[in-house]
Amino acid sequence: MSTAILDYLDENGGHLTNGHYVFTTGKHSTEYFNIRAVAHKAAWMYSIGGRLATVIRGLEPEILIGPETLGRTFVSYTAPWLDDVEAIWCDIVGEGSERKAVFNPKLDFGRLVEGRRVAVIDDLVTSGSSLKLTSDLVTDHGGIVVVGAAVVSRNELVGAAECGVPVLGGS
Repeated sequence: MSTAILDYLDENGGHLTNGHYVFTTGKHSTEYFNIRAVAHKAAWMYSIGGRLATVIRGLEPEILIGPETLGRTFVSYTAPWLDDVEAIWCDIVGEGSERKAVFNPKLDFGRLVEGRRVAVIDDLVTSGSSLKLTSDLVTDHGGIVVVGAAVVSRNELVGAAECGVPVLGGS
């Protein structure tokens, strides 16, 4: 993560360092990145979208997909920085071993990914499971995952393989 992003999060309550935090994965940390604290700041989100676009542009994605909630938001702010790239999203449902990514049947986004180059984007990576589930969904629908990207990585040990993507980048 760039110093500018960290500084912005620090200044706006999105980087917490004064406690003990337990993530949904069960991992513990002395710091927490709360991007939701600044998700309403459209100019900042658009700027981060531009940074994500820079990371993935060379891999020539045709579609960006993000898991609900902030992955969905970031694909919407990233796509305008790329020529003729669409932005879609999926939901993550279930618990434990039943957890999976799904397309909303009313939107039928699955039809859009077949045979196309897809970038999977999320707000942060802790275990890589949301990126992995989303990547699996794309592959199950005949898409070709070319990259995964996130704004923040909470875990330096999580790489592309854990996320189910060939390349893992970040802003």
